[in-house]
Amino acid sequence: MSEAKPLTLHDLSTEQRLALCFMVGSDSEAIADELEPFFGTGLGGVLWFRHHFNHIDTAQDCRAYMADLRGRFGPNPLGFMGVDQEGGQVERLPHWFFPTGCTALSYGRSRQLDLCRTVAEETARRLRWLGFNLNFAPTVDLNREQANPIIGVRAYGETVEAVMPFAQAVMAAHVQAGVLPVAKHFPGHGSGTVDSHLDLPVFGNWQPDELDPYTELIHNHDPALGAVLVAHGLYPALCERLGVDPSVVSSMNPGIIVQLLRDELGFGNGLVFSDDMTMGAIGKHTDPEEAALHVLDAGCDVLVYRQAQPLAWQVYSALLKRLRQGKLDEQRINEKAQRVWQTIQTLGAVDRPSFDEAALSKTYCHDLALGWVKQAMAEQHHYVPSPLPLNQKKTWALVAPNQLDMVHYRDDLRQAPPLEGWLTQAGLKPAMHFNYPLPGVSRQREPDGGSGSQWPVWAEHPLDALVFVAFNALLDEAQQRYYQRLVEAHPATKVVLVSVGMPTDGQVLVSGQSQTGMMGPWVHLCLPSYRPASQHALVQWLAAPPKGFESLSMAETTG
Repeated sequence: MSEAKPLTLHDLSTEQRLALCFMVGSDSEAIADELEPFFGTGLGGVLWFRHHFNHIDTAQDCRAYMADLRGRFGPNPLGFMGVDQEGGQVERLPHWFFPTGCTALSYGRSRQLDLCRTVAEETARRLRWLGFNLNFAPTVDLNREQANPIIGVRAYGETVEAVMPFAQAVMAAHVQAGVLPVAKHFPGHGSGTVDSHLDLPVFGNWQPDELDPYTELIHNHDPALGAVLVAHGLYPALCERLGVDPSVVSSMNPGIIVQLLRDELGFGNGLVFSDDMTMGAIGKHTDPEEAALHVLDAGCDVLVYRQAQPLAWQVYSALLKRLRQGKLDEQRINEKAQRVWQTIQTLGAVDRPSFDEAALSKTYCHDLALGWVKQAMAEQHHYVPSPLPLNQKKTWALVAPNQLDMVHYRDDLRQAPPLEGWLTQAGLKPAMHFNYPLPGVSRQREPDGGSGSQWPVWAEHPLDALVFVAFNALLDEAQQRYYQRLVEAHPATKVVLVSVGMPTDGQVLVSGQSQTGMMGPWVHLCLPSYRPASQHALVQWLAAPPKGFESLSMAETTG
């Protein structure tokens, strides 16, 4: 019997070509159930999230799970298997079968380009082995706004020079592995103060050099940048420069996508993805069907939806009806489908890598990530003599965020202990311990309404050391006040301040402390994330600081 002839774009129906312009996910763990309507049409891509993998124990099971989903589409085309595996804070694959990376900022601040390249290569190869062929990375935003609620540690730095070497390394690693890297968030999200997941940001402080990473990747990188994700936002200064309507959202603005990205910057026929179409930046202000039409008309090729049901399927059905009635330009849909199809064929030509069984184990993945974290951990400063190492002879307290309140990190607790568990395993037990709630529902349930005024400070207990783990303190006044209350209650105690990701957390807390006339923290460490490997590395550091730690002065370690 002869083999079936491979599908070509010309073999696809109108329904299938339109479906190539959709990439959808699922809010449910049962992703196949939510995607079922698309089994008969195909899809441009499936977007995977962390909750889709919580019931999977091994990499082998994950690979089989993804292959099973692809098989459910039968003869219909399924293009991308996509994920946001940036590293550190934004990761979708569980630590128990995928080694966790480090935040972009941790590479940038420690200038660990070789480490970034190594992690990117390992990440891309493992993604490809599992069955992914798209990663929404690298983030090439310039982190200009300290109060930015969604970029922060996801950016490599504040300048083009700081960002580009790392972005190029990540991009090259993915291309080599047969995984499409998608640069984001065009035309720049680093100067914002509003989370586009919640509402529409206005980038009033946007600067022209925020376009430079895209220009560099398009013109000065081999191979050239092939895919871009466009943000949902308003860019008044940019629109004024382009001579286009500043009240039109970037993802719906042909001036930004066609005139600027495709023509002026030379992106040409590169693939353009929208940001999630269910975000508040879009959903709060525009009808879903109209939004999809505007985004496609503006030059985007693929509409991205976090959930398939009911929204994505409803929008697809509405657009298909328009297409059949001649109210949607079929030629433009065909052009978009062609870009998707060509990209898929190119990626499919790259062979999957191989891994032996031991390299896929939970222990191997954890140890690999632990080694990366130790290289990326940044010591901001310390005074001599240090309160480290900690041991059971010292009376010390641990204050850390409640991990159940940490959206990006709480699922890690399914197969890893919290920080206090890692300490117990190492034979370190604090005399006092408190997990402070983060902004949200749990804090609102606090007796003081979440102000932090009733959180313990243990003033009656003298302490040799206080370990304070800060998380997004810059955006959390209650956390800032709590830190001040603690250091005021223990003026002679040596503080070990640990910033999870953002070094500015430490800066804002130290600034408040200095206003009281008190000395800053004795030790300030920056973790590259709050993943299990980072918590494990922190505990090892607290118990046994690296050789030479005591011989350094603050002046020598502050940079």
